[in-house]
Amino acid sequence: MFLSSIDTLKLLEKLLCIDKASIVCIGSPLRADDQAGLIVCDELLNKGYDVIKCEYGLENCILELTEKKPSKIIIVDGIVSDKLSPGEVVLVSEDEIVEQNISLVTTHNIPINTTTAILRNVIGLKEYYLLGIRVKNIDIGLEVSEEVKNAVEEVVKTIEGILGKCSEVKAMDKGSS
Repeated sequence: MFLSSIDTLKLLEKLLCIDKASIVCIGSPLRADDQAGLIVCDELLNKGYDVIKCEYGLENCILELTEKKPSKIIIVDGIVSDKLSPGEVVLVSEDEIVEQNISLVTTHNIPINTTTAILRNVIGLKEYYLLGIRVKNIDIGLEVSEEVKNAVEEVVKTIEGILGKCSEVKAMDKGSS
């Protein structure tokens, strides 16, 4: 899993703690491993974190994103990549998505670059990152592969740990004021 690299963790921490990026989870609840982003979202929501759940595509959350007006978003989604094994996790910028030939596997009605272009115009979105989980199976079905289940657990623990650090830093900053 690439999520454990120091540089990746530092970038994720910067995005969440300093840049206040919104976490947006995408997926299809009926396409096996493509549920990965939605499961991450459900776990984080159940723990009280502020994340946005977008079934079937980013375009389905434009209203919620318009209300929040984040300048940066982290999209959690299932991906397909010849360079990754099922269950591997990457954090990539929008430019790296093209460079690394990463495909989002959700059944987007509108291409993600079109939706992000709309968000740039409407809310001033500056950039987005993809926290992608390499899927094994995207057939119709409810069963998630073991590799993806393990990756989902790792992603949730990592995000939860970072958001916990953000809260600790905020509390210390308030205490010293």
